[in-house]
Formats: sequence, C-alpha cells, structure tokens
Amino acid sequence: MISARLSPAVALSILAFGPSAATAQEAPDVWSSGYQMGAFWAAVSTKGGDVLSFSCGEGGGPHVQKGASARVVLASIKGQAATRQKIEAQFAADGLSVALPMTASEGELTLGQGADPAALAKLLGALRTAKTVSVAIEGVSTSFASTGSSEALEGVAGCAKAQAKP
Repeated sequence: MISARLSPAVALSILAFGPSAATAQEAPDVWSSGYQMGAFWAAVSTKGGDVLSFSCGEGGGPHVQKGASARVVLASIKGQAATRQKIEAQFAADGLSVALPMTASEGELTLGQGADPAALAKLLGALRTAKTVSVAIEGVSTSFASTGSSEALEGVAGCAKAQAKP
C-alpha cells in the first residue's frame, strides 16, 4: 500500500516555504511548486484563504514516505469540517470529477486512508491541463486558478503516476 503522508518535519517545511504561508491578501491565485527533501509539492491559494495543495514523496529518506497526498483548506467551512473526522471531497478539473476521502484535522483536510492512488494520479494529470479547477466539500464549492498548473504539477503528477502503477 502506498502511504499518502509526509512526516511532520517535511510537511512543516513545505508549509513554511509554500504559498500557503502567505497571508490571504498576498495569495497569488497562481500555482507554485517546489522540490524539498525528496518530495515534490504544488499549491494554489485564493485571496479568501482557501488552499489546494498536493505533494508526492519519493521515499528516499527517513522523513519522506513514498506516496502522493492532497491538502485542502476552505476558509468557509473550517469550523464545520473540523467537527467530523472523515469527509469526502469532490475535485473537478474540466469534465473530470474525482471523489477522494479526506481526514479533517485542525481546520484542514488531508488525503484520507483508502484513497485510490490511481484516481489521485489521474486527477493530477487532469489538473495540469484544466481550464477550471474546483473542490466541493459538504455543499461548499470553491474554484481555484488554473494559471501555472501545468508546470507546477509536473513533478507531483509524474511522481504520483509512477507510484500508482501496480
């Protein structure tokens, strides 16, 4: 089974250097990405404080587990989502719609156990060429910019696709 979690040390470094560290007023509405400590990451945020990010660890070190992960923060449901541990998020990229199990923790949602690695890899591939990107959780839908997604998601999508193969 592929793990979909980064160690806390890697997750903190990604958050510290990624776009989600910016304040809502500084959010660029454009995808950004990087590679740190054996993990690819890509993220986009909105001026309203919503965040959509993906990462994929190559599993080459003690702090990076092999596998892809997703993280969603929707400011409008922060309090509601935290009251339930298991939530389904509906990701949409143009015509493709993928439902993924998420786990709520401290106002954010992370990819839950049982998520299909092949479905996540397919979603990441679709996000690279999508004109429209949205996430719906518990009846609340938020759109994210697609500007820069192709280049930003290249490393994460490639890593996820390679690891989704049986």
